[in-house]
Amino acid sequence: MHSIHLICTTHAENGMCSSSELLKLFKQIEPEVIFEELPPSFYEKFYIAKRQSNLETSAIIMYLKSAQFRHVPVDFEDIPSETFFQNYKKLISKVEGSLNRNGFDFRNLIDQKRNYTYSYGFSFINSDDCMRINDGIYGAIQNEVQELNDENFKEIFNCWNDVNEKRENVMLQNIYDFSKRYEYKKAIFMIGHAHRKSIISKIKDCNESQEIKLNWIY
Repeated sequence: MHSIHLICTTHAENGMCSSSELLKLFKQIEPEVIFEELPPSFYEKFYIAKRQSNLETSAIIMYLKSAQFRHVPVDFEDIPSETFFQNYKKLISKVEGSLNRNGFDFRNLIDQKRNYTYSYGFSFINSDDCMRINDGIYGAIQNEVQELNDENFKEIFNCWNDVNEKRENVMLQNIYDFSKRYEYKKAIFMIGHAHRKSIISKIKDCNESQEIKLNWIY
């Protein structure tokens, strides 16, 4: 049976949420495969040239020193332009600076999440409590976009949602396709914690629609 542990992460170190703590989880689970939230074309700069790194890739590089496993980038290659990310940052800055209830909720929830992540690490960001905080953050952004009634911000918000929807679908399809071709007993799929609610919902759909059934462990 193909068993996959879903581990939600942050891409930057924050207290107990660190590459060394993630390494401990790897050693606990002892995966034969690690699926990464990384486009395949990024493999060279993260692992060969090592021009770039994040929390997850640092943990994988450390684990490679003591274990044999396959690490498989599964994110999709249609990477949005820098303008796309800059526009989203403008939207977030607008919400963060808002003096209404949306701005207050956004700032308060971001602070809570940062503090809990620092203190409790992966146990927090893989919890329902973190998922509820992320729901609140998303709700504050959505409410602010609706209240601003600005077509530009609406388009940015919708584009962001569309891109993440496509990315999640591609990542899961790549995992299922790999699992049809290769045998393994234990794997890990790492993805940013903001995707947790959506990805769990999609996993349930995939296990009903896909030819192969995977044993997901949350």
